[in-house]
Amino acid sequence: MGFLLLLVATLFPPWRVSYSSAGLGLPRLPGLSGSRSYASSYGFLFKPPSGAATIELSRLAVEWALIGLLASGLFFLFRKSTGEETANVKYPITMRTKRLLLISAASALAICGAGLSYHLATRKIVRDLPPGEVAKVTGSAHMTNYGSIELNAYNGSDLVLTQVTVSISVLDAERNAVISNRAYRLFPSYGLNPQSSRKFSADLGFTLEQGQTWQFTIVGAKGRPE
Repeated sequence: MGFLLLLVATLFPPWRVSYSSAGLGLPRLPGLSGSRSYASSYGFLFKPPSGAATIELSRLAVEWALIGLLASGLFFLFRKSTGEETANVKYPITMRTKRLLLISAASALAICGAGLSYHLATRKIVRDLPPGEVAKVTGSAHMTNYGSIELNAYNGSDLVLTQVTVSISVLDAERNAVISNRAYRLFPSYGLNPQSSRKFSADLGFTLEQGQTWQFTIVGAKGRPE
């Protein structure tokens, strides 16, 4: 029973989900880009409630400890009862029972360890933001005389941004397309946390000629959980 409880607790751990007041349509606090709140819920280990959700390890550890105490207490309670009923039996607990207990405990520890290792590993995996989260990434950009673009991006998503993809078009004086929707990947000096701004940059490989104008659109982004 203890093994099954540990298995269920590990496969359905408590998750901590962060969200911003702006994302809920709530008014922002004066002088702040947006306040952040947190909520807890249970969910499947391999399918988090959201991309920015993290496991509440302290809460999960308390659950494991309570399950361990419950299983140990029941084990010794029934062992004592069995021992009183079989006082004349030389070996009330057989080697087969001991092996079964050891295998169950080792299996439970292996599953718990594998689940936590998977979670800790995937927390740092960079992933593509869904369109709804990409729409929360905004900013202004300018093109330098050296053929590079600098984007001052604001991260309204719940992930730490590591890359932003922009689509650039260049038009000549007659509004004819010289470059049409060419994608460029921009990188920051280090990750951009939620509800903050930072500069992203990339080399374009060209400069604007006289009479040409340009425009850009943020079409994609990559990030990882906080």
